[in-house]
Amino acid sequence: MRLLPSHRPIPLTRTSADPVTFLMVSPTHWNGVRTPDGALRADALVLDLTGGGDGAPAGVPDVVVLPGRPCWALVRRPSDSAGAEAALRSLAGVFDGLMVTCVAGTEHLDQVAELCPGTPLMPVIDSTEALRRAPSLARHPAVVRLGFTSRHACQDFTDGMLGEQSTAAWVYRIIAAASTAADLPGPVGGICPGPQDRVAVVGEAIRTAGAGFTGYCVTQPEHLADAAAALASAGRARIGSQGARRT
Repeated sequence: MRLLPSHRPIPLTRTSADPVTFLMVSPTHWNGVRTPDGALRADALVLDLTGGGDGAPAGVPDVVVLPGRPCWALVRRPSDSAGAEAALRSLAGVFDGLMVTCVAGTEHLDQVAELCPGTPLMPVIDSTEALRRAPSLARHPAVVRLGFTSRHACQDFTDGMLGEQSTAAWVYRIIAAASTAADLPGPVGGICPGPQDRVAVVGEAIRTAGAGFTGYCVTQPEHLADAAAALASAGRARIGSQGARRT
C-alpha cells in the first residue's frame, strides 16, 4: 500500500468551521491510477471501505492521494474479532481521518481510537441509539466533527407520529446542537454510500445547512456544486443573522 495522506493541514479540526464538501469513492470503482472524476471540485475525498466482512474494512487499493486533497475513509466499527481489529489497525496513519458507522456509544469510539491512535474521528449518526448518544459522542477527545447518514437511509428515526421531513428536521437539530455544545464545527451530512438522487441531495443539503451543518458528502461529482451552494448560502444567512443581532 502506498496511499499517501494529503500535503496540507487537515481542514477538519475541533475549531475549524469552514464548510467542506466530500466526494465519496469506492475502491471497486477507483484503483488510484487516475484522478477520481470531480475530485478537484471537492474539498476532501472519502474512500468507502465498508464493504469488508465481519466489520473489517475493505481492502485499500494502491492509491496516491492528490496533494491538497485530504482523504478520509468510511469504515464500520469493527467487530471484536482479531481479524477485523487488525484490518482497522492497518489504516492507522494512512488516512487524514476516519468516518465511523455503526457507533452506539463512546466505548466504540474508544475501540477505534485505540486501534488508530492520533487519527481524527467522525462518528456517523445512523441509528436511534447513536442519535441518543450524540452529545457524548461529540465530546469524545478523538472526535473532530459529527456526521449524519441521510434521512432517506434512516426510517427508524421516527415512531410514525411525525412525518418524514418533520422527523428529519428534528434529527438535524439534535445533531447540530450536540456539536455546538461540544464546541465542534457544524456536522457533515449525506454520509451514505450508493447512488444519490439530485433532487434529494439538493433538498437535504439545504435543510441540513439551514439546521447548522457545515459539511455535506456526495457520491456523484455532478452533485458537488449543489452541495457547495447550499452550504455557502446557509453560511451567508448565519453571518447576516449574527450581524443583525449585534445591531
